[in-house]
Amino acid sequence: MAYITDTQADRGTHPLRAFWDMMIRAREASLNNQGRVAQIEKLNAKTDAELKEIGINREDITRYVFRDLIYI
Repeated sequence: MAYITDTQADRGTHPLRAFWDMMIRAREASLNNQGRVAQIEKLNAKTDAELKEIGINREDITRYVFRDLIYI
């Protein structure tokens, strides 16, 4: 009796699967960044007094929004 092993069945090594996973990650990153840009615009629309209540300065808005990704 012969046994056949399909080495392409491993989803992690299939080229099209890797490409698809990359596209999904890029889409998720794009959606996440759109939310961050909207948050920056929302904070920029606030007055300096409103920003002071939050505890940030106008020049620190971008750093505040991306604080989980960038350490400066």
